[in-house]
Parts: sequence; structure tokens; C-alpha cells
Amino acid sequence: MKTMNFEKSKSIGKRLLYSLLLIGGVMLSSYKSMACNANFTVAAGVNGHYTFTSTSTGFSSPYYSWNPGDGSGWQYGNITFAHTFTANATYSVELFVQDSSCMDSIVIPVTITTVTSPCILAANFTYSVGAHGVVTFTSTSTGTNANTLYFWAPGDSNIYVQGTTSYTHKYLYQGSYGVWLTVEDTGSAYCIDSIYEWINVPTADSSNCHIHASFTYTVGVNGLVTFTNTSTGTSFATWYTWDPGDTTGTSTSWTTGNYSHTYNYNNTYNVKFVVNDSGCIDSITVPVTVGTACNMAASFTVVYDTNTDNGQVFFTSTSIGTNINTVYKWNFGDGTPTTVGSDTITHWFPFNGNYTVTLLDSNLTGCTTSTTMTITVTERDSLQACFTYASDTMTAGMYHFNASCSRGTNSDTYYKWVWGDSTPSDSGLGLSYDTHTYSINGPYSATLTIWYTAIPKVKPHSSSPHYAESSYTTTVNVTTVTGIQSITDASVYNVYPNPNNGVFRIAVNGLGNDKNAEIRISNLLGEVIYTNTDAVTNGKILSDVNIPNVKDGIYLLQVISSGNTYTSRIAVQK
Repeated sequence: MKTMNFEKSKSIGKRLLYSLLLIGGVMLSSYKSMACNANFTVAAGVNGHYTFTSTSTGFSSPYYSWNPGDGSGWQYGNITFAHTFTANATYSVELFVQDSSCMDSIVIPVTITTVTSPCILAANFTYSVGAHGVVTFTSTSTGTNANTLYFWAPGDSNIYVQGTTSYTHKYLYQGSYGVWLTVEDTGSAYCIDSIYEWINVPTADSSNCHIHASFTYTVGVNGLVTFTNTSTGTSFATWYTWDPGDTTGTSTSWTTGNYSHTYNYNNTYNVKFVVNDSGCIDSITVPVTVGTACNMAASFTVVYDTNTDNGQVFFTSTSIGTNINTVYKWNFGDGTPTTVGSDTITHWFPFNGNYTVTLLDSNLTGCTTSTTMTITVTERDSLQACFTYASDTMTAGMYHFNASCSRGTNSDTYYKWVWGDSTPSDSGLGLSYDTHTYSINGPYSATLTIWYTAIPKVKPHSSSPHYAESSYTTTVNVTTVTGIQSITDASVYNVYPNPNNGVFRIAVNGLGNDKNAEIRISNLLGEVIYTNTDAVTNGKILSDVNIPNVKDGIYLLQVISSGNTYTSRIAVQK
């Protein structure tokens, strides 16, 4: 016999969760707080019908799970739980209570003595769906008699109707509903049983405002389909959502509801149209066959010319769906104008580097398709020097130089920086970032010269020590010098070894009267990566530095003492 209260339908998922926890042997007592205690009282009814009421204390908004101990298992319920036992015996009835911060359980032995006759009620029903959401339910329960009561809950609201063996209900919305039937006898052999079953109602009017979704459509050229909204029952507040069925996503509007979409391929698509007026919803799905799509898809292949050093690259269209009237437009991403040509084309790129190449195909009917590909040119013996600069926000007279705007560079590019203030130049392979500190304000002509140390092609064609040299000069207006001393004289300031692998020694003479000197190391972006304080002895410091985890590159080393800053550059090469 199935015995189940109607209230249990409110959270079947929670009841299963608590059942799994308890059956799995979870130690609930480890979560119990002394502030909460589970307990309940027992009230006997006729023919094995008993009511249990929780008297638990210390809980806030608790959940209740009951186990009557007769093998029917755990059941999620409320503060009151009714159950019908089928045989007189002593049962271990258990209550489990939990809120957001506390849980507890209690087991009380309950002796059942009121079972006088077996309960043979077994609830069941059938149903039939009619037009406009009207559903008729018919009880097929067994063990009933003339005094049996029937209670119906259609599942679309809080309606709970005491009726007869037949019950008719009109659903306003299409969808699935959980329906309860509870059958009950109230004589000397009190008996109750219930059943819960899901039904599907596809014939409802969707809402009580009787919105009806519909549309017509026209297939045009190149896969263009125009959809016309013919829905009824709409208003100025109605929203319309279209799903064209080709995985491109939905489109929503609140104007006329009309819609157009271009399909890329010939096929039959299930187009879904949803009409929503302040929660009154209806939808329709119609198969739409498209036979006019251009079916053209752009693609191309690339071949690099490795026998010359002029950046020559060969492109060949592999597009599908093209014909004799197809027009090919090539954009090579190097600043040159878009070229209208054939399905094969050759282009000469001015510099080494990465370029985004686009092919756009079109035909006389307006069908277009495009594709892009990033290519890397390495066979160009050409350079164009360029740099930008910015003053350091923390160190007077210091400026950061960045040559990333140079064109045609590669891993074999050598950089030479001339600062314009008669100090020695900086140079090195890959030295695209550098820092220089000027001692006097004023304009300086700074120059960057770059060249290849190895020809960027397969076969060298020159015995010159460097190739494709390029220089760039600009005026650096120095305005941040404030008189802070900067000493790089090796007689008073020495770093060794330099370059190093991140482990080196600093020796500075002629420091002031401060007891300590601060050692600071920063990268070319001004970010400090190392600081330390060393004692000054007789105006000298000798300090060992270990920064093994930094990347290869140029770093600024500063020793600060008695208001003076002693600067140097170090090169880390591992």
C-alpha cells in the first residue's frame, strides 16, 4: 500500500537528499549544536492511522524528514506527519531536523495497537486531454467503497479539490503538471492512499489572454528568407523572439515582429517563433526549406618564396561554390589597398612580421563570403627603425625607450642606442627596450640603429657584417633632472660580473655619512623587483645580490645613500 501525504510533493528532491544522507550512514551527530534538539509527540488514530508532531527546539526555518520505521523509508514532510501502519507492532520512528546552522535527529519507539482491519485502498487514475487545455481525470483506485472520499490536486496552483471519482480541470498554459489523487475512508477501518503522476497538456491556449503565434515567410535569393508576423491577441507590449534553426542564435524585438534572415546553406530548418505579452506566451515551430543559398565558402592556401629575400608570397583560393562570375578581393593587412584579382595572386610584403590576410568572394547575385588567415613573413631582407620614449615617474632624468614600433625585426636583429649626451651607447642582440638617465635638462638627439646579424632567408647573399641597416633619430626633451647625483664611474661604482645570471656583487666607494644604503633593482617598465638595505662602512658597501628567478634582459640598479642615487645598468643572461 502506498501512503503519502499531499504536502510531500513540495520538495521531492530535498526528501531524496536527506534519505541518501541518512541511508549512507552519515554521522549527523557531528553537525549537532547544543542549541538545537529534535523531539516529537505521537497521537493515535483509528485503524493504524497515527499523527506525529515535531516539538523540536533551537531551529530557525527547519526542514523535517520522517521515517516511520515500518520499511516505507524516509519521507520529507512538515512539522506534522501522518502515517498509516498496517500491522500492530513496535516501530522505531525517527525524526531528522535541519536548518542552515544546525541538525539533530531522534528515534522514539512507538507501539501501534489500533490496527483492526487491513487497509486495501490503492489510489490510481487515468486522464484524457481535450481541446483548449481541458483534462478529464478518472479514478481507477481499488479497495474503495461508497464512503470513499476523493481529493484532486491538478498541479498548476494550490488548488486541492474534494470531488468524486471523476474530475475535470482546464489548464491555461501548455506544459507538464504533477497531479495528486488522494483517496480516503473515514469509517472504523480508517484508510488513506495517494498517487502522484506527471501529465502533459499540449492543447492549452497558452494563456488566459489567448495569444496565438503564427507567421508566413518568403524565400528570396542567396538564402534570404523574410518572415511576416501574423500572430493574434498581441499588444504594443508584446515581445517577439525568432530562432532561425541554423545555430546562429535567437533574435528578439518588440516592434512589428517581422524578421529576415540569410541562410548560408540549402537545407530544411525548423524555425521557432515565440510571442510573449506580459507573461502570456505562445510559440510555433515551422519547417522552412531553403534552396537559394549561395553555398559559397571562402578559403585559400599560402606558399612562401624561400629563394629570394623580397617578401614574396603566393596565394591560391580554395573557395567552394564559386563560378566564372566570382570576384576575388584580397586584403593583405600591410597597409596596401585591397586588390581585386583572380583566384591566384602574388604579393610582396615590405617587412618581416605577422600579417592578417583576408579573402572576400562575391558573385553577381550578391552572394558574399570571406575568410582571414594570419601569415608570418620571414624571408624579407628589410628593416625600418622606430622607437618611442617616456620619462620615469620615480627617477629624475631617467627615460624609457621602446623600439617595438620598428618593422621587419626578428630574433637576429641587433640594436644600437645612441643617447645624444656624449655618454657611451648601448647595444645588444634583441635590445628592443632600454633605459637611459640624463644628468642635465635639455634637448638630445637620440638615435636607434638596427641591423640583421644573420640574413633572414635561406641562402646568404652578402658577406657584409650586418645587413639591411636602418636608423631612426628623434629629439628627446629632458625636463625631469632635479640635481640628484647619478654616478656610473667604475672607480667608485662597480658591478661584477656584468652581464650575469642573476647572481652578482656590488661595490660602491665614496658614500656619505648615512649608516645604511638602499639597493633597488627595477625593470625597464619601472617595476621594482628587488630591494635591500646594507650597512655603509667607511663610506663603502660591498653587497652580494641573488635574483635567480628574473627573465633575461636589461635592469636598472640603484644605490641610494645620503640623498644621492648611484645608478647602473645590469644585463641578465642565463
